[in-house]
Amino acid sequence: MSSSGFDGVGRVFRGGFWLYGSSIVNNLFGFFYWMIISALAGSEVLGFTSATIGLASLINGLLNLGINVGLTRFLGQCIGLRDRECLLKYLWSTTLFTVIIYVATGTILYVLGSLGYHLWSYTPEMLRIASIMVLLGVSQVLQAFLISCLRTDILFYSTIIGNVLKFVIGVGLVYYGFGWIGAAIGYAFIGLTNLIVSFIYALRVIGFRLVFSLDVLVNVLRAGVVSWLPSVVVLAGQWLGVLFVFGSTGAVETGYYYVAYTISGVVLGVSTSILGLLLPVLSGMSDGRKRAASRALRISLLFMTPVAVFVAVYPWLPLSLLGKEYVSASNILTILLFSSVPLAITTCINSLIYAYGYYGMVLGIGLSQNLPRIILYLFLVPRYGGLGAATSFTLGTYFGFLYSLLVAHRIAFYLDMRSIGKTVVVPVSLGILSYFLGLHWFLGLLLIASSYILYARLGLLSRRDLRDILSAFISEKRIDKLYDRLRFLIDTVFP
Repeated sequence: MSSSGFDGVGRVFRGGFWLYGSSIVNNLFGFFYWMIISALAGSEVLGFTSATIGLASLINGLLNLGINVGLTRFLGQCIGLRDRECLLKYLWSTTLFTVIIYVATGTILYVLGSLGYHLWSYTPEMLRIASIMVLLGVSQVLQAFLISCLRTDILFYSTIIGNVLKFVIGVGLVYYGFGWIGAAIGYAFIGLTNLIVSFIYALRVIGFRLVFSLDVLVNVLRAGVVSWLPSVVVLAGQWLGVLFVFGSTGAVETGYYYVAYTISGVVLGVSTSILGLLLPVLSGMSDGRKRAASRALRISLLFMTPVAVFVAVYPWLPLSLLGKEYVSASNILTILLFSSVPLAITTCINSLIYAYGYYGMVLGIGLSQNLPRIILYLFLVPRYGGLGAATSFTLGTYFGFLYSLLVAHRIAFYLDMRSIGKTVVVPVSLGILSYFLGLHWFLGLLLIASSYILYARLGLLSRRDLRDILSAFISEKRIDKLYDRLRFLIDTVFP
């Protein structure tokens, strides 16, 4: 098992696994959180809470102006140059600007709610709670610093703390009769914890300086604004599904769709947690960007695709953890999972062209993916509810995927479609076999999980891949010892 060195892609693997670990923690705690709250107050509570979260997310997206993405790009460059002064200027100039925007908007939203204003189907109480989540949107800038430093392990531990607080406070408030308001307040503690932890880390690493550079802000906005419009459309493509379901069919159906969407996000996170971290790494590279992106995509798909297939074949399994009533969202979850592979490929291409500075192409991918979603929501959600929202989301994904392939061809980023095809066909074939044989979910899990062995036998997963992945967590010396102990098994699996 020859050594391959621990390059930038290896650091992306490590950061991506910590980031995905944060997603797992969020959703694991979320399952138990909503399970207990549904038992205490009914599924309607989940619908009101998710609609409030959706409103706050859309507002935060409008206010963001692409700052966190643009900042990540420039912080990656500063880190690559080892320029502390550059880091200070970019981080604190951007943070000051962001604080002013979010505090002002959150205050306005709270005042409107206090004066009794309604917004569409949103009550004054929902507006006031949403205003708190808007204020916490400031944390996005400071989290961009952690991501640029690839210190997603800190985000992981912060997520654990935030979820424990969410669980204790949210469930406690619901138990004492505060309903969806208590559930939403508990949810806000994740953002609050991330804000505090990321701020403390930034202070320790580079310190604080009350500085504002207009040139720096212009650079960040210029780099970020091209991702802002598509990211707003992305958020609209994601959360308008929830909001349309809430306005058309009520809180209960909204809760079902929100749960299905969250589970599909967990599955997709296996891949996007790695691919999303490509941006700061690729931005700091002077050569080899396409090779790094291609390798990260290949390995992320190898990890994600069997997981997506298993959940698509047995969607009732994770849904039933929240209660039997949620099993009715099985078709919604399966349709959402059809978007997982094209979304992963699109994410990789998007990170690559952003690192090259092809901002117009970034805009094109975002619009081509999400405008169709929004248009389809208008027609399908009123008729089919959550199923219509899931169908709109998935169809929009394929529009964006086709456009991203054109972009990849234009920049001479040639995807290995043969390997990607094998990566998808192997678990899909096993999943279809499990479905038509009516296998118990545990036997289906074993069968579909054998995809990883077949990947190795087909040469899709190499010894070098395995070594680099392990290098993200343990030393080369320990890898050599581990190989000596498992030599027979590794030599059997890997040709």
